[in-house]
Amino acid sequence: MRNNNCNEFPTKKDMVYWLIILVLALVMVSVWRVEDPKKLSGQLSLGAALLSMLLAVVGIIIPFIQGNETSRQNFTLLEHISVLTKEIALYRKLTETYEHVTIKMAEDLKEKQETNHIAKTSEGFLIWQEKQTEINDIKRGISELSGSLTLKNNRQ
Repeated sequence: MRNNNCNEFPTKKDMVYWLIILVLALVMVSVWRVEDPKKLSGQLSLGAALLSMLLAVVGIIIPFIQGNETSRQNFTLLEHISVLTKEIALYRKLTETYEHVTIKMAEDLKEKQETNHIAKTSEGFLIWQEKQTEINDIKRGISELSGSLTLKNNRQ
């Protein structure tokens, strides 16, 4: 649906219509006012030559303006590419750091497990030693008891 705002006038289409009407009116007035066809032909040729020169100048200026605009856009793109390149480099650095930290954590975990195993083994050995000492004490106690019982039996 078309939006009917007053701000839309004059559009490009309106300007083309006005230009065509103006050119037709100018030609009609020129033909009506000039009585000599040679003079009219000369004036139209002069107008066409001036219009041709004006269009040539516009044809030179527009590519220059577009070239500047393209240069500006290229510069903007280069800036964006530079920012993206820096972000990619930062991402790579973070990835490498993450991998290094992961490897270090795995090594630390393995070392901790080995240390825990050694500690458990050492703790188990100490417990075994204590139990052996207790068993030896009990054996000694038993042999002392058996020796004292033997002495008592021998005395009786």
